[in-house]
Amino acid sequence: MERSLFKDWLHYRHNRFQARNGGFTLLESLVVVVMVGILAAIAAPGWLGYMNRRRVVTTRDDIYQAVLQAQTKAKQRSVAHEVSFRLSPNPDTLNFLEWSVHPSGVAGTSWETAQSSIVAVDTACPDAVNPLANTFEFDFKGNLTDGSLRTLYVVNARDSAPGGAPAPTLRAVHIQTLIGAIRKVDQQCL
Repeated sequence: MERSLFKDWLHYRHNRFQARNGGFTLLESLVVVVMVGILAAIAAPGWLGYMNRRRVVTTRDDIYQAVLQAQTKAKQRSVAHEVSFRLSPNPDTLNFLEWSVHPSGVAGTSWETAQSSIVAVDTACPDAVNPLANTFEFDFKGNLTDGSLRTLYVVNARDSAPGGAPAPTLRAVHIQTLIGAIRKVDQQCL
């Protein structure tokens, strides 16, 4: 009898221990899923906006480097160089913004492509240049051949600002030929 009581007690303790560590109840699981869903709904738009702004900034920085490269090559080689722009004809990157640095009068052969199709050129600002219709050409001294101030604006194509104001992700590359300076500017439409 003593053995039987001991066995029953062990069996009871074993079952009780298993019941405690058996997992989560359905209600607990549902509460966690709902909480994760609410947090994701709050965080997702902010994260997507951040990623779109980063794509625009990265493209602006890449274009800035291409313009600097054209200016530097023109000075180093004493041959005029230019930066040409186009929309990508490739099926994988159709209508992505592309640019190429090459000597003047020679067609661009190696094209760099923007990381995303949401990046577009903004020509709404009064001083904006449409790079798809114009090129940035530097003479052998590193100055723009037409001698004017040029500004290229890139923007998230999906942004729309009310009242004609610049889009929130508007970024610019200013080329000032008076002293040969090229600079990057955030959210400025002169």
